[in-house]
Amino acid sequence: MKSLIVVPALLPTIAILWYCLQSVLSTSVLWTILVGIPVLMAVLGNAAPDLIPLCLFPYLMTIQIVTLLLDQLKQIIHPPKLQFVPKGRVKKVAVIGAGSSGITAAKEAIAAGFEVVMFEQTSAIGGNWVFRESDAHSSVYRSTVINTSKQLMTYSDFPMSSDTPTYPHHTEIVKYFQSYADHFGVMDKIRFHTRVLDVQLFDGDRWKVTSCPTAESDVGKPPKEYAQLRDVGTACASLNSGSQTVEEFDAVLVCNGHHSIPSWPNFPGQATFKGHMMHSHSYKDPTSCDKGFDYRGKRVVVVGVGNSGVDIAVELSRVTEQLYLSTRSGVWVLPKYAHGQAIDHIWSLKRVEAMCLPDSVFESDLFSGLTGDIFEHRLKTVQGDMDDWGMRPKHRLLQAHFTVHQDLLHRIGLGSISMQDNIKEIVEDGVVFESGKRVQVDAIIFSTGYLIRFPFLTKEHTPVNEENHVRLYRYMLNPKLPPTMSFIGFLQPLGALMPISELQSRWMMQILKGERGVPESEAMEQLITNRLNKIWKRFLPRPRHSTEVHYHVIMERLAEEVGCVPRVWNPRNWKVLKELLLAPSGWPFTYRLQGPGQWDGAADALKTAFNQIGKHP
Repeated sequence: MKSLIVVPALLPTIAILWYCLQSVLSTSVLWTILVGIPVLMAVLGNAAPDLIPLCLFPYLMTIQIVTLLLDQLKQIIHPPKLQFVPKGRVKKVAVIGAGSSGITAAKEAIAAGFEVVMFEQTSAIGGNWVFRESDAHSSVYRSTVINTSKQLMTYSDFPMSSDTPTYPHHTEIVKYFQSYADHFGVMDKIRFHTRVLDVQLFDGDRWKVTSCPTAESDVGKPPKEYAQLRDVGTACASLNSGSQTVEEFDAVLVCNGHHSIPSWPNFPGQATFKGHMMHSHSYKDPTSCDKGFDYRGKRVVVVGVGNSGVDIAVELSRVTEQLYLSTRSGVWVLPKYAHGQAIDHIWSLKRVEAMCLPDSVFESDLFSGLTGDIFEHRLKTVQGDMDDWGMRPKHRLLQAHFTVHQDLLHRIGLGSISMQDNIKEIVEDGVVFESGKRVQVDAIIFSTGYLIRFPFLTKEHTPVNEENHVRLYRYMLNPKLPPTMSFIGFLQPLGALMPISELQSRWMMQILKGERGVPESEAMEQLITNRLNKIWKRFLPRPRHSTEVHYHVIMERLAEEVGCVPRVWNPRNWKVLKELLLAPSGWPFTYRLQGPGQWDGAADALKTAFNQIGKHP
């Protein structure tokens, strides 16, 4: 027991030791050593096992508090070199794209007092959440249901209605976006059927935006038809328009999304296939897809086991003669529900748990490995080993973006879906898998992701390299450009995108108003390189993972920048203390409880959402 007394007495010293060593040792090694100290002392002191967690909690909390204080002290002694947008410099802001990221960016820009002009090439807000019969523009398929819970995907000051299902259909999501845009006055700022063709930097940090109107039939013309044309007049003419407008803006928020240009694979023999081939980008339903192809009674291969690929495979398996689902590296499939709750309520840390650990721990190999082990074990107890279902993942659970689906295993069990490994070769009438198995098929659907492109930017201003890797500070700012241009929503979270885009927008408004600074270009470049190096160690080396983020970590970091992290010691939060501590960390409403942009309805919204956990209207 003396050891349990000694440990608290040493807490400040151990915490300072942590702070000094974290730049020398890897996070995994450091935490193994530091967490081992109190555990070892407790064991040597013959402490009861149930007392060890009681010893660890204040220990971890002290490390957090001391780290926070020392960080603040370091900022005072050695303030970082920051660049600021001069106060009052920004008055007029352009927002490109009226999808889920664009409407929240515009809403925050309006709230900040800027003059806002929003460009949207289609006739509706919502981006690819708006279902369209034509495959000209990116769109969900007819049956799409979101795979994150409504509590996780809602905007922080505009909760979804209590009777909205836990996992809403795409039509309900679009209605929600419409209500949000109406409520905050965004609709009046949108120029529909207007495509941005060119954005040019001038006067050091200002922007000339060239746009032209588009007819509905022109909306889907692939950007490649005009992306390389720097003659904007020629580009406009190619869109059957002929008219163009050039306007000057003080800032540009790029929100055009990253699911518009399909990424096609190139398998040996692909050009020889005589059946129907298409990308999941064009899929609508089993009977009205690309060129009216009808999949009923056909033999089909779906390539790719991301959420879209699995959705399409499951839906088609109900009407096809046989559905083959091909994967090159296997996949971990999580159910939408477990123990009566949405799966993202279960895998998310509670705030009381997250408070004990610095953000660096969440991105460490040790934490990833331990939590991966725990979730893999829990997953096996719910639905068995992935190998037994033919998934054969070649990676750990948290080393790649997992897939969430409730019905895949059921369809495999019925024989409607046959899991196969990667394609070795495509032949005239079918495919040959790497296992050597050859099957005759009528159609192949490639669910192989998208290319991230900005057709209105010059190559020098584009933050994506030839490998489709994104280089952005905080996933927002291009170090080669002034901070008056930002990219909102260009990340791939293990969670929902909408609240992250909202926090990015809130922070960006503070930058544009001159209230917050950002690192200088060289420092940004180094921070981006450091982040990517961590990503390539933790995740599989795939292009999509260059934008992969841990939902909790990015939300907390952005909230720190904004100044809206909910503090449990703030008396304002005590009336929702239980909900704040026990709700999944990163819930959007918690970032409106205090700080800039606080909302009086946040506490009630948090309580309502918390009380709906495990209940399904």
